[in-house]
Amino acid sequence: MKKKNHFLFVSLFLSLSLSSCSTAKVYDTFGVVGIAFIFLFLLFLLISIMFFIYKKWKEHKAALSVSQFNQNISRIVSKLDVPEEKIKALEYALKRVEDNKKYDSNPTWKNNLIVSVYLHMCKVYEDMGNDKKIVETCTRILKLKPDHAATYNNRGFVYSRLGKYTLAIEDYSSALKSRQSPFTYYNRANAYLETNEKGKAIEDLKAFLSIYAVNDADLINEVETRIQELEH
Repeated sequence: MKKKNHFLFVSLFLSLSLSSCSTAKVYDTFGVVGIAFIFLFLLFLLISIMFFIYKKWKEHKAALSVSQFNQNISRIVSKLDVPEEKIKALEYALKRVEDNKKYDSNPTWKNNLIVSVYLHMCKVYEDMGNDKKIVETCTRILKLKPDHAATYNNRGFVYSRLGKYTLAIEDYSSALKSRQSPFTYYNRANAYLETNEKGKAIEDLKAFLSIYAVNDADLINEVETRIQELEH
C-alpha cells in the first residue's frame, strides 16, 4: 500500500511540474506564495520518498549481510570437531565484529551479527552440557534483543532442567508475549506442574492443542490424555 501511495505522489509531482496549464492561470489560482508553498511541499515529499527507499535498501542489504555471515559461521563451526575449538572460533568472530568500526554506524546490524554468534555458542554449549554458559549467553542475547522469543524459551528450558521453575515460568511467559509458540505453552505447562499450579498447567496444555498445527497424532493424544488425567 505504501508503494502505491509513493507512486501516486511521484505522479502528482510530475503532473504538476509538466502541467499544460498556462502560467497566468496558475498565478491567478494560487498566487506566488501558494505556488512556492506547493513546490516546497512536493520537493519535501520527493526527498522523503527517496530517503524512505534508501533506508529500506540499507535494511535489506544489512539483512543479507547477516544471513551470509551466519552461513559462514555455520560452515566454519561444522568443520571443527572439538567443542572447545568451536567456542574459540566463535569468540574470535565475536571480537572481529565488536572491534570493527564499520558496524558502529548501524547498531541494529551490529547487534544482529553479535546475536548470530551467540546463538551458535548456545548450540555448542548445549552439546557440551554447560547449562551455566547457556544461561549466560542467552542473557547476553536478550540484552541486545529483549523480544527474542526463542532465546527466552531456550533459557527457560535450561532453568527447568536446573530445577529453577519460577525463573523458567518467567522466561516462558516473556517468550509468549513476543510469539505464540505451542511448545512454549507445553514447556510452561510442565513448569507449572512442578510448582503445583495444576490449573495453569491445564490451561497451557489446552492452549498448546489450540495452536499446534503439526499432524502428530502421538503427541496430540499424549497431551489430551494428560489434560484428562489432570482434570480428574
